[in-house]
Amino acid sequence: MNLLQVNIKISSKYQYNLTMIRSLLMVTLLALGSCGWSSQEAKSHQTYDDKMNDAPESFGYDFHFLGQHYDDLVHLIKGDAQLVISPALQARVMTSTANGAEGKSFGWLNYELIGSGEI
Repeated sequence: MNLLQVNIKISSKYQYNLTMIRSLLMVTLLALGSCGWSSQEAKSHQTYDDKMNDAPESFGYDFHFLGQHYDDLVHLIKGDAQLVISPALQARVMTSTANGAEGKSFGWLNYELIGSGEI
């Protein structure tokens, strides 16, 4: 399902906010695309799935952990810079790095809460 095509019944006072969010998301995605970012599904990245021995607090470790709990992650890559977005969590940027899979994860994850399946 395309995030930008989701239709939700909401009150008119929130309609403007939803339109703004959709517009900002579209502009952000277009800007990232024009800057040479490539988008890939998390499931297609076997290199991270096989590397659970990555050090905690590394991007690879966090990406693998998120991939175990969410099926629809968006993984953006430009050189060593990488970004993981979760559409299931309101298109939230979950983590990023400037130094590849072994680099420091700039995101903060509540491992206990995510692992519990509550969100």
